[in-house]
Order: sequence, then C-alpha cells, then structure tokens
Amino acid sequence: MRRNQVWTIKKMTDRYEIIDIGLDPTRAVRSPFYEMEKRLIALKSLGLGRVQKDQMEESIELYTKIR
Repeated sequence: MRRNQVWTIKKMTDRYEIIDIGLDPTRAVRSPFYEMEKRLIALKSLGLGRVQKDQMEESIELYTKIR
C-alpha cells in the first residue's frame, strides 16, 4: 500500500490529472487502494495536498494520521 501512496502523491505533485472512472459494480467491497486514492484526492481538494516532492513522506504521515 505504501508504494501506491508514494506513486499517487508523486503523480499529484507532478500535476497529473486524476480521473475517477467510477465504482466497479461487480465488486461488493471497495479496494483499500481505491479508498486511499480517494482520501488523497480529498486532501488535495481541501488544499492539504499541495506538496513538493521533498514533502512526500510528510504527506504520507498526514494521510496515515487522518485515516
């Protein structure tokens, strides 16, 4: 999970556009990775996700505490 967090934060800091294609109707339970990505996007939309590359570790800590 941590590698996915770092990858997602890197893409966000590199200003990639993240597109949510919606929920998979064939899954009864959402993936923990999907949940983590949604939380990071929510943090960014609140202005808490504006991080520089050298602040990635701090962002992961923040995400872990909020979670």
